[in-house]
Amino acid sequence: MKNVIFDLDLTLLDTLDDLKEAMNYVLRTFGFPERTKTEINSFIGNGIRKLITRSLPTGSSEELIEKGVLLFRTYYKEHMMVYTKPYDGIIDMLMELKQHGFKLGVASNKDDFAVNILCDKYFKGIFDGISGSSDIIKTKPNPDMVLNVLQKMNEKEAIYVGDSEVDAETAQNSGLNAILVSYGSRTREQLEKFGFEIVDSVEELKNLLFSKNSRQL
Repeated sequence: MKNVIFDLDLTLLDTLDDLKEAMNYVLRTFGFPERTKTEINSFIGNGIRKLITRSLPTGSSEELIEKGVLLFRTYYKEHMMVYTKPYDGIIDMLMELKQHGFKLGVASNKDDFAVNILCDKYFKGIFDGISGSSDIIKTKPNPDMVLNVLQKMNEKEAIYVGDSEVDAETAQNSGLNAILVSYGSRTREQLEKFGFEIVDSVEELKNLLFSKNSRQL
């Protein structure tokens, strides 16, 4: 219970505005209508390719999707920290967990290079294992990414914390217990069907993690 793996986007970091700006840059470049923040929020969670596919007009060719992925990556690499910020209380929570002997990791469907840049910027020295999406690591909800992080942490199990259906399915596929947060991309009502515990704030998340640990002692 002292091992915790976190999703990154909309669990630890509020990245939605920068993701929206990058996606709308791609759409403007192609001459398509821009997407709203609400639409982008509903499209994220399965990695860049899925975000591009969902945002482009239905039936877009694989060639156009691939061009969109390349454009998005180029733009986002230079603009990923314009609006992005940790949720209030996140850094204090992570530091408190570390001070009490927790091992912490990150598993994100964001490109691996971006995950490492953002974690180095906002959470330097906090995490024991980090993994993003790459050619050799399958995206969530496949369990490979979580298993990779566990290996880096030198652990066999952990509590998984995320904000979406993808995260709930990732925990299920990995055989892990999960805590889902309703302050990110999904509401409590959207998450309840998975049967995991749900928290509505960072403070609730911290208290639940410490509570779970104390029940094991």
